[in-house]
Amino acid sequence: MPSDASLSPASQNSPYSITPVSQGSPASSGIGSPMASSTITKIHSRRFREYCNQVLNKEIDESVTLLLQELVRFQERVYQKEPTKAKSKRRLVMGLREVTKHMKLSKIRCVIISPNCEKIQAKGGLDEALYNVIAMAREQEIPFVFALGRKALGRCVNKLVPVSVVGIFNYSGAEALFNRLVSLTEEARRAYKEMVCALEQEQAEEALKNVKKVPHHMGHSRNPSAASAISFCSVISEPISEVNEKEY
Repeated sequence: MPSDASLSPASQNSPYSITPVSQGSPASSGIGSPMASSTITKIHSRRFREYCNQVLNKEIDESVTLLLQELVRFQERVYQKEPTKAKSKRRLVMGLREVTKHMKLSKIRCVIISPNCEKIQAKGGLDEALYNVIAMAREQEIPFVFALGRKALGRCVNKLVPVSVVGIFNYSGAEALFNRLVSLTEEARRAYKEMVCALEQEQAEEALKNVKKVPHHMGHSRNPSAASAISFCSVISEPISEVNEKEY
């Protein structure tokens, strides 16, 4: 069992692992409204990046750790018995570039991604590469899991350096561990979706309260209902965090 220190940053007594949150991160796409963007910004942080669309928890971290350690053990056993065939019988591949290359060849069966990768939004940067991996995983309908910090992920595959992404070629012999991980991830993704929906509803209700407080004359109409409609439109057309803020 991994210690708390080796678990993903957000799963160490974090609200993300306790309070369920949607599949509404930029990684899942489809959410472009200001209200949704505000919700995503509120949920995520440097240690739980926006590309993640599942909650993080110790069970998933432990499940990933056990699976990767088992696959590394299988891989090393093959290397000791048949060194010449070891490369062709690899179980894992590490690093964004290598994982991307093998995903393009449709050889990857599962992807493990650290939730705290460095933020590099420039064209061709790390963020773009991560979103490409996630998009390919969706397109190929293979599981992708967010778990462990980069250093912990590196240790799982016997690397002394941080690792952002691990691709699994073959999980034969560890099906039970793999299936458990997939099940836990599905639950975590549902919990994330529920959390985002709850926060969006909370923000919408707060926005509605703010609308009701706006004087009718601010709607530039003597018709109360028209004023309310205009005011409400102005509220939902911008992030909730900007509503009723003073201008300086």
